[in-house]
This record gives sequence, C-alpha cells and structure tokens, in this order.
Amino acid sequence: MKKGLNFLSFPASFGFRDCCRIARKLGFDGVEPRLAADGEFGVGTPNAELEKLAKEVDIEIHSMACALYGQFPLTSQDEAVRRKGIETAARHIEIAARLGAQSVLIVPGRVKGNGSADASRTPYDKAYETALRSFTEIAELAEKHNVQVGIENVWNMFLLSPLEMRGFIDAIGSRYVGAYFDVGNVVVTGYPEDWIRILGPRIKKIHLKDFKRGVGNINGFCSLGEGDVNWPAVMSALAEAGYDGYCTLEFSPVYQTYSEQLLRNSLSFMRFAMDGQDYEGRRQ
Repeated sequence: MKKGLNFLSFPASFGFRDCCRIARKLGFDGVEPRLAADGEFGVGTPNAELEKLAKEVDIEIHSMACALYGQFPLTSQDEAVRRKGIETAARHIEIAARLGAQSVLIVPGRVKGNGSADASRTPYDKAYETALRSFTEIAELAEKHNVQVGIENVWNMFLLSPLEMRGFIDAIGSRYVGAYFDVGNVVVTGYPEDWIRILGPRIKKIHLKDFKRGVGNINGFCSLGEGDVNWPAVMSALAEAGYDGYCTLEFSPVYQTYSEQLLRNSLSFMRFAMDGQDYEGRRQ
C-alpha cells in the first residue's frame, strides 16, 4: 500500500509547492490537495495554471478532496443548492482528471441543519433519496473523465453504518463510485475493521486518523496510535479485503512549533503498521 498526505495536515499558510516538497522529502508517495472556492486549487482557477502546478512537483497527486460540499450539500431539498453541489462535483472531477489524479473525495450530504433550530435539516429518508439521485448523475461524470469517486463517511448524521453505506453504493451501481473510508471517523460509534470487512472491494481510498472514544467530540482526534483504533485489526481487514491502494494521512496540525515533526512521526507509525518497518526502514 502507498502512503499519502492530505493537505489538511499542513498549516493553512503553506502553498502547494511547499506541501509537495515536504511530503516528498519525508518519504510520502503521493499528496491529496483540496478543491476550494479560490486560491491555487480554486473552482475558477484556469486549467492551464492547474496543469502547470502539477508539472512543477515531483510527487504523485493521487486524489483530490474538497472543502465545498458542506456549503452545497448533495442532499439539499433546495434544488438550486443541490445543482450547485453537482456543478462543484463536475468541476472537482474535471480538475482531478487534468492533474492526473485517480480519484476525488465527495461528502455525500447531510441530515443535520446549520443552525441550532435546525431550520435547514433534511429528513433522513429524503436525504437518502436525494443523495442517490445526485450520485447517479455524478457517476456519469466520473465515467466520462475516468476518475474514481470515493464517498467519505463523515460526522453528518447520514449513512451511519457499514451496511447502509454498502447498500447505498450498490444502489448507485457504478464501478466508478465507492467508499473513501476514513478510519478515525467511525470510532465514535463503531469499529473501523467492521466497516472495511463489509465494504470490501467497494473501498476506493483510505484516510488514516485516530480517535479517543473517552473524549467523544472533535477534540478526540489524535496522533496515530494514541487513540482507540485497533491498528492490527484494521491492517488485517485491509489485507482480507485485498486493498493495496493509498492510505492517506488526514490530520490537522496540532504542534504549535515544528509541525513537520508530527508528519514525520505519523509516517513512521504508518510504515510500522502497514509494512512492519521501523523508522529506519528495517522490517520487524
């Protein structure tokens, strides 16, 4: 399996070239930038500029995440908002294809609303029906550009079990749409090894995070190995599923200084867990 690094793991002030340089220097195999409203990887950034950026770095851009689906959820009952989400997905997929990325990460939508009164909350059954309709359309775009779509399990009160995620993906019925499984995101309610075993070949990509159940909120996310993820069970489940693609570190920087050291420590853990190698590359 290859080791990737999501750009969320860098301070916001870091540019694309700096992120790629550090990732390559540390020994990561590939990177995962994030589509945004503007900036280097903005929705409106000219294709020529995007292609130029990709050619200037000596590391694989294996996937693209996106920071915009919370604003334009694919489950929205406001058709204008949902169409904006589809348009975002179309541009997301197009950019990934131009960068040579294998896949995109798409959040499937949400049930919860934006405010305390939940004025914009979408009923669960309506969310499911609307998301299914959205991804049927997105699957056609993915096939057109030969880009894989990974649906990520996030804290959105939607697609809450591996059985439901499996059924949702199977209902879409496209070999271009599967799961972008985030190991840490499910620990608050379940066991990642169960998700991996049940999703099996539907898994397109993997995100690596750890989580402390005793904290139980967003502050529970922690460095790999510090939380309640059973890493031997996770790696065994991945082997059983025949997964040999990217496992990508997605971790907000928590060191106030020397944030690069956190990435170095995390990569050492990934090497040990995934390959049985110590920090000097020796197999255990």
